[in-house]
Amino acid sequence: KKNIFFKKEIINKVNSYKNKYLIKKNLSVQLRGTDRFQAHAKGLRHQFTNSEFINKIQKSVLDYKIDNIFLATDDYSYYLNMKKNFKEILLPSYSIPEDYENLKFSEEQHLGHNLNIFESEKFKNSNAEQAIIDSILMSKCSHSLFSKSNLALVSIMLKDNYNFSFLDEHIYHK
Repeated sequence: KKNIFFKKEIINKVNSYKNKYLIKKNLSVQLRGTDRFQAHAKGLRHQFTNSEFINKIQKSVLDYKIDNIFLATDDYSYYLNMKKNFKEILLPSYSIPEDYENLKFSEEQHLGHNLNIFESEKFKNSNAEQAIIDSILMSKCSHSLFSKSNLALVSIMLKDNYNFSFLDEHIYHK
């Protein structure tokens, strides 16, 4: 048997968020967007539309009697859409900086992987830490809707149940 161990600082952050917010029946939703062919392959539809993921999330909320949604995304437009559609049950985001609207980006830039690859090590480490924390927090939710990614796979390995599915299954299996 193999184990995955995380730094104590990361586990403390996970536990702090979990103890404050993940106390009811929660659905984790991972909306991967900024690195998913958004800027460098326009015309190729490898992202899902708002209606595709909103409908699947609404169905899960009703089917599983979900109290809250934990959202893991680095895509600000997905975050805004989730906030608009699920404002009453959307938990505070760990992935989107609170001051995002005040940050200065060029028109093509978004959070995550579309930022300059030459960012500081501190910035890259912060993004990596946020992704790991999101992955662990997603594993603590009673149900999960994932985008296919390595973070989803880590979260699945950490889950105590098999209550998950993929939002973007249709992209890979047409």
